[in-house]
Amino acid sequence: MNIEILRFDFRSPAIWFCIGWCIVMLSLAIGFGQPWVTFIHMWKVELFASIFLFVALGFVIWRDRHNPLELGASPLEIRYLIIPMLAFIAWSALSMLWATSLMSAFHHTLIWVEYLVFYLLVRQLLDCGRNYSRLVKTVTATLCFTSIVAVIAYSSFLIFGGGSNVGITYSKYGEQIVTLFPLLIVGVLGQKDRKFGIGTAALALLWLLIYSSQSRTSMILFAAVVIAMSALVFLLKRFRPQRPKMAIIVLAFIVAPIPLQLVSAFSAHEGAAIFGRFRDQKGLSSSNDFRKLMIHISTGMISANPVIGIGADNFGFEANKYRVEFAAVEPDNPVLAEAEVYIPERAHNEYLQIFAELGIIGIAIFAWFLFGIAVMGFRLLKDFRAASPYSIVAMIGIGAFLVSSLVTSYSFRLIQNGFVFFFVLAVAAKLLLKAPNAETSTPGLATNMRMKLALDVSLIACLSLAVLSIVRVSSTAFTQQANQTATLDDALPIYRRAMTLDTTNPEAPYFAGLRLIDARRYSDAAINLEKSIRIGKARSTDFSFLATAQTLAGDNAGAERTFAEAAGLYPRSVFVLTRYAALLAANAKTSESKLQFERAASIDKRAANTWWALINKGTQAASDLSFQNPDEHVTIMDLLPNEAIYAIIAERDIRFPNERQKIPWDSLSNNGLK
Repeated sequence: MNIEILRFDFRSPAIWFCIGWCIVMLSLAIGFGQPWVTFIHMWKVELFASIFLFVALGFVIWRDRHNPLELGASPLEIRYLIIPMLAFIAWSALSMLWATSLMSAFHHTLIWVEYLVFYLLVRQLLDCGRNYSRLVKTVTATLCFTSIVAVIAYSSFLIFGGGSNVGITYSKYGEQIVTLFPLLIVGVLGQKDRKFGIGTAALALLWLLIYSSQSRTSMILFAAVVIAMSALVFLLKRFRPQRPKMAIIVLAFIVAPIPLQLVSAFSAHEGAAIFGRFRDQKGLSSSNDFRKLMIHISTGMISANPVIGIGADNFGFEANKYRVEFAAVEPDNPVLAEAEVYIPERAHNEYLQIFAELGIIGIAIFAWFLFGIAVMGFRLLKDFRAASPYSIVAMIGIGAFLVSSLVTSYSFRLIQNGFVFFFVLAVAAKLLLKAPNAETSTPGLATNMRMKLALDVSLIACLSLAVLSIVRVSSTAFTQQANQTATLDDALPIYRRAMTLDTTNPEAPYFAGLRLIDARRYSDAAINLEKSIRIGKARSTDFSFLATAQTLAGDNAGAERTFAEAAGLYPRSVFVLTRYAALLAANAKTSESKLQFERAASIDKRAANTWWALINKGTQAASDLSFQNPDEHVTIMDLLPNEAIYAIIAERDIRFPNERQKIPWDSLSNNGLK
């Protein structure tokens, strides 16, 4: 990597491409005054990426409007990388015919169109001048900026405490860093004096981003990449002059986090230290159980739809359906205790999710793409002695990304991560899939007419994803506007507008339902809350609010059915089973109620007893029992999920309005209730 300061020649298309990519990478840090979050898909990066590629394609079309167009790729690239990507895009698009969420399958198709566009644009840039250096500097600078923000956020958490979203916010960057890192290391090794120092500092800063995120997967992959690069430098003779520099770089990685480690050692927050993350057996067990649960759900999808799958990007919409089927077969499996308080949007295994969503055909097409990468690896090994060091380290980075895809929730599902992967892939392909006769395209495939058509289709795809992102975030914005609208009569039309714009947005009917409960319009509330559950927002607390609306509307049988469904989805939830038992008891089904409560008690007797008291007798009684008989009851705020506590209290406030007035709330402050 050339550390020389970049001279910005704004007449160069490459500079504008770098600026556009920089904006895409930093778009997550761009605020719009509101924390708008769309269901499953991250609209912000996708919107900026679509605009960026739309402008880039528009420039290419305008620039070459009178000239023949070339693909800018060798025949080997076309055969092993581009054609498989085109087939994958076509199969994703076809899956809209049977997908539950047509919009989500369409979204997946558009994302992969943009990956192909980005790859081809980068390949053309890599063939010209010093554009590799410009592109590397762009992505490195943006990640370094993000790292500074992450380190400040993590340090603030250690010093001042409070809630921390550092891990959730920054863990997604780890995959980008480990993919790019081998290229960066070999570039820094080629620098001297001051430039080497700047490069080493940048590498250390990127390591601190991973450290601050506390992502176990990213840390393990980072260590693997550093070990692989160290082995390369210290075992191969060609790198002998760089060995002292590599030792300095490794030393920088060791020294850089020491200040944060010292602060974390004195932090009051359990698990704040890096070693605490690996010693946290409860966290490790929960993480492993969650992945096992996703494997069971994925294999259920594959068994039911082995050939064509459930539809591209439909995993999050179909997960609960197949969770119920798994729970019916193995209701006592402990992994079913996971994912009760959040929605499992992705499988945390890219290959398994592709298999589940696109079936044997889809995974076979993706395997074709992976085979193309394997061909590059074979060509590298075949001519290893003469191979460029950049081709070697690019393959290490690609390997790190593909290994990460086995366990991560991100991978190709986040477009910024995909862009980094396809940049490194373009570097490797340029060096390892070169045509023997130096041709860049085959006349039979890349005719001028076909190229113009492909550019036009790609332009439409980028515009479509931009529009889709705007529609989704507009629905979210309308939902928040409705939440902040004082009167329900004024808010309801805004909620309906949000639902009309995005039929896959579960938040609009959910919040409308909660406000309708508050307005004592229980039947209308139940309709909206049930709609929210049907389109994906099906946490145990959401079932509780729906049952509350149904009970208050006089539909006790409906409330019972709701929790029968919840118990089928969460058969290892003490809260769900106890709430179900209480509803059965209210409907005079004593024996069935006893059975459900015994199931809850067999999982956690103390929690079941406290839930029973809270649901049937109220907060005061539950609190008294937890203090009077701690061997049989837990304190209220030790109940899980915490959100369900407030759902029960909200219902009792409506049913027993004088109950709260009788409670000495100050005495419960230690329990976290005010």
